[in-house]
Amino acid sequence: MSRKQTPQMLTAKQFAERMKINYRTALNWLEGQLVPGAERKESLIGSHWEIPVDALRMERPKPGPKPGAKTNDTPKKGGKK
Repeated sequence: MSRKQTPQMLTAKQFAERMKINYRTALNWLEGQLVPGAERKESLIGSHWEIPVDALRMERPKPGPKPGAKTNDTPKKGGKK
């Protein structure tokens, strides 16, 4: 009889360390649903992220707003025209 193996999971902190990124950046990626397979789990004491090890092979998101994201087109104060 063979047991089904479950994939190894990482915490948000472990993911950030292994990707060599800031923890806040990792949370932004997770909250923006940019990390494949990552799931937010609820427990009696709060919530936590479960991230599959395979997510370490993901392509890093490009900086800046997502394509199609609404931006504020108002001119900056004090700028020259």
